[in-house]
Amino acid sequence: MIFLLDTFQVPGIRQKLRSKGIGISDSGIDFQGVFQQVYSLLEKLGLVKLRAASPIPIALTFSKIDEVIRHSLMEDDISEFSIRKNSQYLETGIYSPSELQEINHDMRSLLTLWGEEGFISDVEKKFSNTAYFGVSALGATPVGGKITEVKPHRVLDPLIWILDKIDFALPKKK
Repeated sequence: MIFLLDTFQVPGIRQKLRSKGIGISDSGIDFQGVFQQVYSLLEKLGLVKLRAASPIPIALTFSKIDEVIRHSLMEDDISEFSIRKNSQYLETGIYSPSELQEINHDMRSLLTLWGEEGFISDVEKKFSNTAYFGVSALGATPVGGKITEVKPHRVLDPLIWILDKIDFALPKKK
């Protein structure tokens, strides 16, 4: 399951954007509440059990990562931070499990820096097979309400990870 979450709904990100004078509209959507609602629905449908971690692979995918990078909201000084680079899969057509493990680790670390340890803990109690991703559908900010350039960033990562978890035959780097 790919679970798409709006990075701008993470309270730590909202605060950082506001402190930089960047106004973002308040949708009133609580990303943790949305996760809970979907989980409750899955439970109601019998797809997950309340007291057991589900083995269903779940890719927690945070959108608008390009804005996080552009506004220096990562709190890191590492220019080689994995989320900054696009997927090797796009260039080579070869899936690298270690690359996506690094992305997962880095995105999980970012969530911790943004104060979302409780969310991570809750997710990992409910699902035993999780990974965290940061993506951008556009890769650039619309200017004057118009999209001037489309450069998707890491959008295939969650799908490739899920395909690997369900043993879909991908060309894989060893």
